[in-house]
Amino acid sequence: AHQHALQKKYRFSMEIVPYQDWMLEQITQLFVEEYGFDYNNFKSEFEALYSHPFQKSKAFRVAAIDGDVVMGYTSFLYWPLRSSQDELLEAYQCGNVIVGKHHRGKGVFSAILKAINAGIEPFDYDVIIGFPVEASYHGFVRKGWSSPFKLNWHSKIANPILSLFSLSRLTKENRDSLRCENFDLSQFTGTETALTPAFQSFRESILKGLYLIESIPSEDDEIYFEIKYQIRKRILVEAIIGKISKRSGKPFSEHDLKQIMRRSSQFMRATFFSIAITEQASSDALNAVGFNQMKNRQIHFISKDGKRQFAEETKGISLGRADIDTW
Repeated sequence: AHQHALQKKYRFSMEIVPYQDWMLEQITQLFVEEYGFDYNNFKSEFEALYSHPFQKSKAFRVAAIDGDVVMGYTSFLYWPLRSSQDELLEAYQCGNVIVGKHHRGKGVFSAILKAINAGIEPFDYDVIIGFPVEASYHGFVRKGWSSPFKLNWHSKIANPILSLFSLSRLTKENRDSLRCENFDLSQFTGTETALTPAFQSFRESILKGLYLIESIPSEDDEIYFEIKYQIRKRILVEAIIGKISKRSGKPFSEHDLKQIMRRSSQFMRATFFSIAITEQASSDALNAVGFNQMKNRQIHFISKDGKRQFAEETKGISLGRADIDTW
């Protein structure tokens, strides 16, 4: 009788289906319960994310449901990549994965991944990429997603004393970021996130915080870079170098890094700089200017092939913290 009661208690009929508008309230509540977000703020930001013109007809969302109950949810934002042959790939980034607290242990996340592997209409893609947290990383790998590399963190002490004068600016409600307008990174060669003006417009719309986003000349080249500033442990100002791209497609150099850090210091004094880059990126240049690798800190990366093969299409790809949807 006890066993029968348990079976009845946990009986459900799960389906994996494309997102529908009726799910919005429940999905919002799942995120609120998990992370303590303000309900109205999260709901507003959630809707804005997918209603942006760049994502509206492209982004794909999927939910695990039991009748009219949402058990879990995953989204795939359109995140175009430029291949090593300079072709635009229909790439998507997996983000916003959630399984309701009351539905764990029922194989919800596993069922969503199985459904994506099998194919869900009308989701069509060349490749999918993602930067999962530790808790979900192994689930992706078990379901056949590749993990060709990780992003390694490096850091460098900058100016601990002068950075204290930056705290008041960082804590102001109205913080003025310095950002390029309509910058077209698709002009740059090499394998990169295809930052066309339309994609940049979308990324600009979801940025939160204080940023320095610029392009500067460097010898016979041009460097595009993104830096995000945030407070650590109440008194430390971290300057995260999220992206460095050169028009020529060449790796960034010691000289390039010095220029970027010099420009950053003119805009905002930082306690330390940090950068997360792929393992094959310019470690020699980082070492030359005093960056040290943080041995126990990495960002997982995963990929899934669709109509194209990620490993073949993106040889030598260089990704950073700014390529993650939470940037």
